[in-house]
Amino acid sequence: MKRVYQDYLEDILAAIDDVATFTDGYSSETFATDRKTINAVIRSLEIIGEAAKQIPANLRNQSPGIPSFFFLLLTADS
Repeated sequence: MKRVYQDYLEDILAAIDDVATFTDGYSSETFATDRKTINAVIRSLEIIGEAAKQIPANLRNQSPGIPSFFFLLLTADS
């Protein structure tokens, strides 16, 4: 079945929830020394970025609560 933009929004929300779960109770010092958690968070950010690329530009532009530079950051290829 072809995915629609709502599916990608759900992916973004799930990845955000994952990051919150992975880092729950962590101080910045603890997080900085936990390579597994760092890698899990990085992977979640990659998922968010890939999903954000699938959100149509007209919808991104209709969302004033989400700065356009945020979408540029999420979808930038390094």
